[in-house]
Amino acid sequence: MLREALLYSLTMCFLIMIFAIIKSEPGRIQSSLLSFATVLVYFLSSIFIIKFQGSSSFSFMILAQFSYIIKLLFTALLLIVVFKFFGNQLDRQWYGISTILIASAWLAGEIRGFFRIRFILDSN
Repeated sequence: MLREALLYSLTMCFLIMIFAIIKSEPGRIQSSLLSFATVLVYFLSSIFIIKFQGSSSFSFMILAQFSYIIKLLFTALLLIVVFKFFGNQLDRQWYGISTILIASAWLAGEIRGFFRIRFILDSN
């Protein structure tokens, strides 16, 4: 699941950066670079789940739910810090759009990876 999510989100990061370079408006490239930190937050929380998952499916589900809370919390904290210190240098609308697109791509990758694993497990 992690590989699919990382692939989808990095592809979206690449597309966003290309579009930001083509449009080349002030603050857009910096906003794109800072939105890539979302991928880092999601990746680290997924590594946390993999490292601490137990043998029971119940503990895995609790950790999965906890990781979604952590992802949202870290993303919110990142937004607060970024706009407090870099707010006048960024294109806020572009930052929000690119962060939402990257998060959506990550979620789509996780869902696709989950369904792929589920189909493999169901066929056995």
